Amino acid sequence: MIRLVAPFLVLFSLCGAAGAAPAVSEQEILAEGIFSRVAALDSERIGEIAALYRRAADECPDTERAREALWNLSSLSIERTPPDWKAAAEALETFLKRYPAAPDATSVVERLLFVYEESRRYADAVPLYERLLRTPEDIPADDVPAVRFRYARALEGAGRKDEARKLYERICAEAPGTDAAGMARDRLDAAGKNP
Repeated sequence: MIRLVAPFLVLFSLCGAAGAAPAVSEQEILAEGIFSRVAALDSERIGEIAALYRRAADECPDTERAREALWNLSSLSIERTPPDWKAAAEALETFLKRYPAAPDATSVVERLLFVYEESRRYADAVPLYERLLRTPEDIPADDVPAVRFRYARALEGAGRKDEARKLYERICAEAPGTDAAGMARDRLDAAGKNP
């Protein structure tokens, strides 16, 4: 009985005073304990797993496990049937707010763009595309036209049709022969404005 109680007492004692984050080393121990509990759960216990990931993200914010927990929360939300786009967006938005310079922030931006597009939150996607395209060197060169096309679609969906049209035209001019240029031409044709 003592063996089972002791780990939970350690986890409880590491939580510290309400509102005060424990030292990083204590957060790491707490995060490992939380992730061990997740690993021991049946994968069908989604609610409990999500609650544990939320706890790791909130109580261990200075650890890499907090970032992993937020990513995993977004995955759980996306993989639900039907997907919980709102919960996925909240986890990813929290990640970017807390860790804007994290090495994996670009992957989080890309996933959040996917979530925004799937939930038709185009106006929310626009600033993320602008952020992503400010540093195009972070995007493989072959992918830049496709990212620009998706940005133009977000502009169009957000009601900024003139900006979208100009970007479609730019894609056609700068990346002829690409799939993105073909799709941009289709969008221009649909609007009756193909150059």
